[in-house]
This record gives sequence, C-alpha cells and structure tokens, in this order.
Amino acid sequence: MTPFPLPVQATFNNSNAAIARGAEWGVTYRTKPGQSLYANYTYEHISDSRQAATVNRGTPAHMVNIGGVTPLGRGFSLGANVGLKTTTSCLRLVAT
Repeated sequence: MTPFPLPVQATFNNSNAAIARGAEWGVTYRTKPGQSLYANYTYEHISDSRQAATVNRGTPAHMVNIGGVTPLGRGFSLGANVGLKTTTSCLRLVAT
C-alpha cells in the first residue's frame, strides 16, 4: 500500500466542435459605501457542427439578473438576486 493515491489520467474528446458566442451587459449603482444595486443581461448562442442535442440542452439563450447587496456589520453582508432564464422550450424564474 502506498502512502499517496496513484495518479489518475483522464481524457476528453471534444468531437462535437461546439462554439459558444454571446454578449453580456451589466450596470452597478452604489447607493452608499458597501451597499449596491445591480442588473445584468447575457445572450448566448451555441452552435454544434454535429447537431448534438446534449450541447444545447439546459443552456439559456437569455439571462437577466437583478439584485442588491447591503452590509449587516461585523464583516457580514446580505445579498439578494432574482434571475430570469429562457431557453427555446421554457421560461423560468430563479431566486438565489
């Protein structure tokens, strides 16, 4: 028995030739020191030369996030975020 685990080798073949293109936009407004509000938008389009369904599944085409952060004191802060994600088949609201 060896004191350390033996190295493990892993390989990955990106044979799908997927390409992701997109754009992001964001704005942050600082209301006072340590406190801010923000909003951002992301668009992403993924293309795959082999048209594999697993490449696009679950990847949102449009994402919007709105949120804020405020200090609580003693090194703690509180943040809230509401996000909207869309795909070709569904629209869902996510709060974190």
